[in-house]
Amino acid sequence: MNGPKYRQEKKIFQSFDIKYQLDNINLLGDLLHLYILAYEDGMGLLRNYCITNEPFDDIEDVKTFNEKYYKKIREKLIYYTENYTIFLDKPKLISKILSAYGFILEYGLFDVEIDKNKAKKYYEFSAIYGSPFGTFRLAQCHEKGVGCKKNLKEAVVFYRCAAKLGFLQGIHTFGTIVLRNKFNLEFDDNIGYFYLHLGVNIATRLYPFVCFDYARNLELDLSPTGHVSDIMYCFKMYNKGAEIDCPNCQLRVAQCYEYGELECEIDLEKSYSYYKKASFNGNIDASVKVAQIYIEPKEMHPPNFELSYKYAIRAAIKGNCMAMLYIIIFYENGLGVDKNLLVAKWWQRIFLFHLKNQSLDINMKIFTEITKTIFYSIENSKKVNDDVEIISECIEPREI
Repeated sequence: MNGPKYRQEKKIFQSFDIKYQLDNINLLGDLLHLYILAYEDGMGLLRNYCITNEPFDDIEDVKTFNEKYYKKIREKLIYYTENYTIFLDKPKLISKILSAYGFILEYGLFDVEIDKNKAKKYYEFSAIYGSPFGTFRLAQCHEKGVGCKKNLKEAVVFYRCAAKLGFLQGIHTFGTIVLRNKFNLEFDDNIGYFYLHLGVNIATRLYPFVCFDYARNLELDLSPTGHVSDIMYCFKMYNKGAEIDCPNCQLRVAQCYEYGELECEIDLEKSYSYYKKASFNGNIDASVKVAQIYIEPKEMHPPNFELSYKYAIRAAIKGNCMAMLYIIIFYENGLGVDKNLLVAKWWQRIFLFHLKNQSLDINMKIFTEITKTIFYSIENSKKVNDDVEIISECIEPREI
């Protein structure tokens, strides 16, 4: 785990620091499941969760702080899991601990040794005592072959059980499976829509993603001569997801305002705002779009390469080749960042690696147009000299 994630861990532990009592099984369960939710989201949900009082504390101090919690958590997990029969009068609480321990074993959290077979067993224990999360994870074990052979029929059974237990991710997954007919099931599409609509009604900022799949399926089912009310309802569902920070919904809303789709009036200011929100919440395509907006020439404002770089780097580090091209050009010419040909070469290697390993069909005309856009922005910017050159290697990748 890298430095930023260690600090995000510390945020979680600090949020429980005052009220956290090791003998309180309820609080321990809350802590573990917040941690698991953050882990599954790449610690991204913590961007709005709680603020570390010492943002620049030494990373070794942070690791030492966290490791104390690791030890405490391991000790309590051993106690509760080895003596779980004592707590069967509190099935909801002990099943929460058992399911969390299964996840910890599956991924090796808190310096616990990975044991996928044992993880599945704890998911089974927790499901027996009614854990929605444990039931959902058991479904994933059967789907992906974690601790057992793949069995898609069993996976569907447990996904449906998790959905009926009210677990949002289970509702989302089962509804999506039915609508996409992923496992060749004999279910009516209305059942899939029922579950996704149910998920939309209980979606939160911690898990808003069901909104996009519901709205997207509605949009795909719209006929060319569809009623305006159906089209507007589809946009309403995208907008509902956007309001609770679903990045994919925010991207789609931005596109609707930019191009006037789904009965929206074109509003570039709103479009720009939603692109920024989607980027902040982790949408790669939105980050590339905002980076592009900042270098496009405008009548009243010169290009802002500094901000363009900040958005492009977000997408580049997540593997977006278009963003990597921006970064290469920026470093080669000192646009928005200090000129550094060595770093540019380094990004070129990453760029070529992704081209090869992702088997991407790169349209060089598109890349050339991007370069021309940057050239045009440079020529129309008073802040940049006229003699800036774009090295041809950026748009003519070759094997290294």
